[in-house]
Amino acid sequence: MNPSEFKFYCPRCAGSISASPEWKGLDSNCPHCGEEIQVPRSCPSTVEVTAPPLRRSFLVWLKARRAFAVTIALAFAVFAGVLIHSRSELKRVQKEAPSSSSAVDRPYDPFVLGNGYRIQNLRLEERGSDGRVHVLTNSEEYQAFMRAEEDYRMRHPAPVQEGGDSICSTCNGTGKNRSTSVSSCTACSGGGTRLTPSGHRMICSGCEGTVITRQDPNCIYCQGTGRVGLPGQ
Repeated sequence: MNPSEFKFYCPRCAGSISASPEWKGLDSNCPHCGEEIQVPRSCPSTVEVTAPPLRRSFLVWLKARRAFAVTIALAFAVFAGVLIHSRSELKRVQKEAPSSSSAVDRPYDPFVLGNGYRIQNLRLEERGSDGRVHVLTNSEEYQAFMRAEEDYRMRHPAPVQEGGDSICSTCNGTGKNRSTSVSSCTACSGGGTRLTPSGHRMICSGCEGTVITRQDPNCIYCQGTGRVGLPGQ
């Protein structure tokens, strides 16, 4: 730097500039930023330069887009809630669904259809070996009744009649199907309604909307005769 030159700073970019005394008060271009500046008449040691604006932080950016951020957060919350509910519902259904082995080993229950649907407000009237009519309203009562009947038949075997026939132990010689068991209607697949060709749904004529059908009233073991043949006859 020449001793006759003086030093000042660009008011735009704060760059250091050296100029000779004859440039005082004249306009010139900054060699750093290229902006037009006026060379000061005095020789200040420092020049106050306005600091460049700081970059906006993430919070400032997020605040400027608050509505968009809230919408995204709500959409994510709804999606997460639906996903959690779907998984919990799937686990519950898998837990309640009977396995194939348990379905085979499970005793017959007239209060539950083949598709697992439990019939509500069903009353069964079963005539027991004691001659009384027992009203059964749930699966527990039905299973207890059947166990009692089986125990009775084991303790009191059916007497042998003349002609080689025996009184049917299932219906006690009445020929009637003592069990008023039900099954899922095959016409509507247990739905209670059927779809017409026009696209409308109507009550199933096979089960009249009850989704169940009753079995043959005759005893399935003696075919309604009340007697069964002995082995070898």
